[in-house]
Amino acid sequence: EPEELSYDLTALVDGNLPSRRLLTAGLPRMPRYVFQEPWMTLAIPARTGGRPPEDVRIEPGTPGDMPLIADCLDRNARRRQFARLWTGPTLRLLADRFNLRPGDFLLARREGDVVGCLALWDQRPFRQHVVRGYGRGLSLLRPLVNLLGRIRLPPAGNPMREAFLSHLAIDGDDSRVFVPLVRAARAAASCRGIDWIHLGLAERHPLFEPARKAFSCFAYRSLLYRVEWEAPGADEIPDDRIPHPEGALL
Repeated sequence: EPEELSYDLTALVDGNLPSRRLLTAGLPRMPRYVFQEPWMTLAIPARTGGRPPEDVRIEPGTPGDMPLIADCLDRNARRRQFARLWTGPTLRLLADRFNLRPGDFLLARREGDVVGCLALWDQRPFRQHVVRGYGRGLSLLRPLVNLLGRIRLPPAGNPMREAFLSHLAIDGDDSRVFVPLVRAARAAASCRGIDWIHLGLAERHPLFEPARKAFSCFAYRSLLYRVEWEAPGADEIPDDRIPHPEGALL
């Protein structure tokens, strides 16, 4: 496996100006925050419906598929910046410790070959977002919104019933593969009682606009930063490839 880089990545909410000013002020004993580019998180309501195109078959993963999944992730990660290296052992570690099993993966097959994958990662056993309150207008509308059934908003003080779309890899960034995979993940989430699925993509990722057009969703803008405790080596300086860190781990 490659050596650890001299920097880390973080995403700061675009509207959180106090945090951004503090962290990017260059204060003593603080790491240097180097802006990379905008990062978008799509909150997509879980819902059934939609069929894959006739030439693509969507199916859940099995333990025997893990080498194929690792290979799909690897060949697509090489095209991206900051993409995480996933191997058979690291994928097994997620299954053993972090509630991501082979059956949580969805594979897209075309003529028998795996041409794309993603995972529906339910992180609620170890990571939750709890609603502390709603604005007055939304608080009044919440019962009506829930009654209509298009989206689901929990009462204040309760955790969101949400999961992440992770381990996204699509050969050739083909939206005809990507959109059916997300639709299948939405349906799987709905069957598990999950209300929302979250997908993180760089704003200039070629699948960002297809996702926004295909699904009724909310988009949250953050800013991706490189966090440096020391100057990176010449071979560690990022190039102009599209960033694709694992959004479920940011």
